[in-house]
Amino acid sequence: MNSQLFRITINSDQPDNLVQFYSVIGFQFQSKNVDKGSLVWKGSMPGIELEVFGITESYASRSPSVQFSFQVSDVNSIIEKIRPMGVQIMMEPLQMSTGTMCFLMDPDGRSVE
Repeated sequence: MNSQLFRITINSDQPDNLVQFYSVIGFQFQSKNVDKGSLVWKGSMPGIELEVFGITESYASRSPSVQFSFQVSDVNSIIEKIRPMGVQIMMEPLQMSTGTMCFLMDPDGRSVE
């Protein structure tokens, strides 16, 4: 059996910041209203969808509930575009045997590799 992650859904009280953050990585978003009076941004890139639901309260936990791992063509360029957003960079880009890697936190405090 083959499995592939195709969608990640995030509930956030700062959806605009998340949409901006994940747009830099390469998601292209479209927004639409949903039944319960909220707005959802649906983003996509080849092979995966990302949905961001605007809510009034964010996750209470301070530890990341999700880690997203992305393969990108130029991690240094991505970091330089994200750095001015004020997000926490846990590990600056570092050359590893598998390629250049870094860890940071998105605007809601989720771990991103």
